[in-house]
Amino acid sequence: MATVAGMHGTEPRTIRILLAEVPATLADLIAGIVADEPGLEVIGQTEGPEETHAALERLRPDVVIIRRHADECLPPRAPGVRLLAIAGDGEAGRLDQLHPFPTALGRLSARRLVQSLRTG
Repeated sequence: MATVAGMHGTEPRTIRILLAEVPATLADLIAGIVADEPGLEVIGQTEGPEETHAALERLRPDVVIIRRHADECLPPRAPGVRLLAIAGDGEAGRLDQLHPFPTALGRLSARRLVQSLRTG
């Protein structure tokens, strides 16, 4: 089972994932990948910035996956929430971790996505 650090050490629990402003087809693919992985769970999906901000407060995800465009504002950072961005042109994709600082995680694949969700 996946682990997320708690206040009293490392406690096994599910990593809760919010899909924010990700196109429906891509969100379905991600949800399918996550559904096959123990210890990972998609807890919600949003379509716009206002809905994303509300879901961050209401759902308290561990990880937010957002579709990244250079000209779009990203949701505000919530304490303890990792932000992963998916960028792509329809042919190839890239996965980036945006917090605590931008880090290129490499070419988007199911394996890399799961690996990135499990590591903090």
